[in-house]
Amino acid sequence: MSTFWADVGQPRFVASPMVDQSEYAFRQLCRRYGAELCYTPMLHAKVLVSDATYRATRLDVVPGEGPTVVQLAGDDPKVLLAAAELVQEHAAAVDLNLGCPQPIARKGHYGSYLLREPDAIVAILQTWRQHLSVPATCKIRIVDEGSPDPQNRGLQATLRLVDQIEAAGAAALTVHGRNRVMSGKKTGAADWLAIAAIKQRTSLPIIANGNIETLNDVAACLAVTGADAVMSAEALLENPALFSGQSFDPCTLATEYLALAAASPFAEVNFHRVEKAHVVRILHAPMRQLARTAPALDTTSLLSGATCIDDLQHAVDLIAAADRGRPSAADSWYRRHRGPLADEPRSARKDIQRQWLAGGLRLTR
Repeated sequence: MSTFWADVGQPRFVASPMVDQSEYAFRQLCRRYGAELCYTPMLHAKVLVSDATYRATRLDVVPGEGPTVVQLAGDDPKVLLAAAELVQEHAAAVDLNLGCPQPIARKGHYGSYLLREPDAIVAILQTWRQHLSVPATCKIRIVDEGSPDPQNRGLQATLRLVDQIEAAGAAALTVHGRNRVMSGKKTGAADWLAIAAIKQRTSLPIIANGNIETLNDVAACLAVTGADAVMSAEALLENPALFSGQSFDPCTLATEYLALAAASPFAEVNFHRVEKAHVVRILHAPMRQLARTAPALDTTSLLSGATCIDDLQHAVDLIAAADRGRPSAADSWYRRHRGPLADEPRSARKDIQRQWLAGGLRLTR
């Protein structure tokens, strides 16, 4: 039986894998405020194997940083094995991405688009189990409702898949309590009861993912699901101190992040895709507040024009000096999908979109 969960300290607070947004500096900030296990951004196995520049700029696990799982995406057992062999010396485990719902995952035949192909999943996990020196884990969603056969959709199909994943030798399982269709504008509440059913079904350590905005949500999720740990993604991007249960000024957190980013061995390697986007997310609420109370301060232009970490820090300092009070909950980055942009005045919608673009963010929600 795998000792993986004990080896990583039986964590309760887990920082999610996020494309371009769970890099070394951000992981360190999250650990500072309570994250006990962190995941790297999703890495494309085929590109990792074939492209030395991609490896140098994306594989950013540093010895001694704390327990870190490297997440890989792909569908070919041989390619995924080659990629896992490249990262295993850096990783507490390798994780198979079975959750990404984006069109690029459909095009690349990975992520949640593999959930209906249990034979392919089993082949990958068995290959890893036979050849790697580190454990293998998976991150899944609930199987979507597309099949006309009720036994091949929803929770029943997911439970059967979990049986196969466990039998194939996975050491732990993260369950995002939404299906593939529930993303972007169709994002809704995660199904904690489905996660509870999965936890009752398997002996694997289960990490629950979805609906986590505050530390109170963590406690509620653990109580409902019986999971071993809780993972946060988007809410952690806005509030990296979420797991601490403490309240911090966003500008203070942004400054801490930038200091860590500047000290990172990967400083500004992916500046326009990583550091800028982090600052936009952390400062999303005060920026929206200032758009109403201090429209003369063009925070979006300050951020979009930044060309280095020092420029970003200058923008943070100006925003901190101009901040006029605590933003409302409706200003939250995490909650943006709960209050549709259509409810905002046209000028406010345009400003929010400009803010996202300033950080290199897509406008899908």
